Amino acid sequence: MPVRNQNQGGGGVKTPFRAPLLALLTAVAALAALTLSAGAQTPGGESGPGESSSTETAQGRIIARIQDQTGEDGVDNYRIEFGFFPEWALNEADPWSAAIASRSDWLPGSRFLTKSRIDARVAADNRIWLRSSLITVPAQSAQSPGGGSAKITGRVIARYNPDSEGRLRVEFGFAPEWTFTDTSSTAEAVERLGADGLPRARYLSVATIDARRDVWLRSSVVNVPLRAPVVVIEQPQAPVVDGITCSPSSPTVGESVTCTAELSGDSPDSWTWSGGSSSGSDATYATSFTEAGERTVSLTVANAAGSDTDSITLTVAAESPPAEDLEPPVIDAVNCTPALPIVDQSVACTASLSGGAPASYAWSGGVSSGSSATYNTSFNSSGSKSVSLTVTNAAGSDTDSITLTVAADAAVQAPVIDSISCSPSSPTALESITCTASLSGGAPASYAWSGGVSSGSSATYNTSFSSSGSKTVSLTVTNAAGSDSDSITVTVTTAVQAPVIDSVSCSPASPTVDESVTCTASLSGGAPASYAWSGGV
Repeated sequence: MPVRNQNQGGGGVKTPFRAPLLALLTAVAALAALTLSAGAQTPGGESGPGESSSTETAQGRIIARIQDQTGEDGVDNYRIEFGFFPEWALNEADPWSAAIASRSDWLPGSRFLTKSRIDARVAADNRIWLRSSLITVPAQSAQSPGGGSAKITGRVIARYNPDSEGRLRVEFGFAPEWTFTDTSSTAEAVERLGADGLPRARYLSVATIDARRDVWLRSSVVNVPLRAPVVVIEQPQAPVVDGITCSPSSPTVGESVTCTAELSGDSPDSWTWSGGSSSGSDATYATSFTEAGERTVSLTVANAAGSDTDSITLTVAAESPPAEDLEPPVIDAVNCTPALPIVDQSVACTASLSGGAPASYAWSGGVSSGSSATYNTSFNSSGSKSVSLTVTNAAGSDTDSITLTVAADAAVQAPVIDSISCSPSSPTALESITCTASLSGGAPASYAWSGGVSSGSSATYNTSFSSSGSKTVSLTVTNAAGSDSDSITVTVTTAVQAPVIDSVSCSPASPTVDESVTCTASLSGGAPASYAWSGGV
């Protein structure tokens, strides 16, 4: 039987992270609050020509989905899709996800962050806000008074922004189109929107990215201005470099690399590229590198209104060694999922390798054969079954196998806990949390949960913790064929209270001109992080 990787902490996922990015992440909270509405004013506080200063509101939610884009080479290249949906459309659908499936035209045409793009921003510590293409959705149902004439127009925004402890997170928000009036800068639009227009918690956690793929998630509901009456002044805009991508993203010395840029604002009059063995002045840049290591490609775009500069860092590998220096590949382990399959169930197998890179893969076992890094097969009979792999390059080869026990049906299998997840993943003391488990194998006859102030015996576990710190939630599932146990570590924090000024007193209470006055405040609630006094000299 193969040995399963045991859970190592937050998120409850037993398989190791499949990408370098995810190794940087620690479990943080899930996607949260956002919504949009109406009624701002022009500078000076007066409505612009033909505009209304209405305080009419419209509600909606940010939606996001992590799409698994793993290739045949087994490398994870997920992307995060996002959009904005009006609340009435989600309320009218049962289930709510059906509203998204039926109205894909409400999603932005440019609506995802790829793993490679996030990796590049992490490497450069680039925390600039990115934006989607423009979307417009009805603020009201066609059955509502007004017949859906009001519209919500804006762009989903996203950025990489680590927390105070350096743990990576991907933040989301929605900026109504009026915030972009007179500016091509997404950062300026976000500043114009203001902190009240962004959700208080607006990020995706590693547990969500790694465990909940291809499932639409939604935020809670918030209200922010839908539009602002402003006087639009037409003026030239400087070009903005929103991002640079190069292919291949991990080249070798001497290999040709082609780079392009995503732009917003007005079109550039000039392109100035640098990096590698070339320089360029066109929209596409072709270069190469003569040395291995971290290498930078930079671009400056300019027109009469101004310029913008951005860069990307590439990791250049050394050239492939000559055959006489090449090491043969070594198979450290063969892993198959699920570990306890039943007859005709699909089984996915991969191998952990060291040594030289294989030039070929030869898989066998079950009803299939394969020649790529990942092997999918099944078995048409029960019993002990073997899956074998041979990897080869010019220096040699290695062979290894794994034995699986295939059951006739799920009823004769022991249950297997694949992962445990709890929401919220970072609760405060006494806050209620809900834990569930992802299972395979046979159906459990019993569930035994423990951790916090509760115990449980059903598929879902509700509990809380009376104090802060690292806490453990454990589960054992059992049926007539056997049992399995697993646990998850939850970090419980102390609830933060806002400071409250009960009173302010000054002595003397009736000073004379130029007399020194000392003022103090009586406070309650949480301890202030800052004090801002004003008055006098």
